[in-house]
Amino acid sequence: RLPQQWLSILSVNSIFLLNLGFPLLTLPITLHRGEVIAQTDPNAEALRLYRQGVELFQQGTAESYQQAIVVLEKALQLYQQAGNLEGQAWSLLGLGRISDLLGDKQQALEFYNQSLPLSRQVGDIAEEANTLRNLAILKGSQGNLSEALTDIESAISIIEELRTKIISQDLRTSYFSTVYGYYEFYIDLLMELHEQNPNQGYDAKALHASERGRARSLLDILAESGADIKKGVDPQLLA
Repeated sequence: RLPQQWLSILSVNSIFLLNLGFPLLTLPITLHRGEVIAQTDPNAEALRLYRQGVELFQQGTAESYQQAIVVLEKALQLYQQAGNLEGQAWSLLGLGRISDLLGDKQQALEFYNQSLPLSRQVGDIAEEANTLRNLAILKGSQGNLSEALTDIESAISIIEELRTKIISQDLRTSYFSTVYGYYEFYIDLLMELHEQNPNQGYDAKALHASERGRARSLLDILAESGADIKKGVDPQLLA
């Protein structure tokens, strides 16, 4: 059983490595409820197929996407037979991502909606955030901006929670750089909402999100040091 801080870092690295909205496993092991499962596990064939699907996805062609769908569907079936909910969530998210890229938005939505409750059921909050982000992007592309906003705000709340579990300041900063795309999409979405509703304060909210994202490391350092940066400052400047 690994220390909790190691599990947090491994989860962060495995889920957000590509920042493509697709879970990518690069480790020779998979983590399930905090335990190390060897490659000899009955899930090994499903994991091999899953990784093969990721490799096909990375090739980035229409043909490789179609091949990845076939492979991931096989991995999904094996994970279902094994009762591996985490593996099912990975496979469904991958299938949703590829379906979205191929233009099958409705199919992608169905895959995402199947993946999300499984991630929540096994307590994989990194995977949950990843799925919510993909849902937000999909809904935003369909013009469903209000639901997209709800989903991306939920995803950002989760990655903020994950960030605080990483003890090392350097690792925390490195992790945040891998998920800054969440904030970029959030800001773009808020500005799109501002164009439609110019009097609802979405522009101010977007500015706040932008500045908070860019200043995250500084805010972390100030919070850890306990520095009172307001002491002796002109009240008008503070306002």
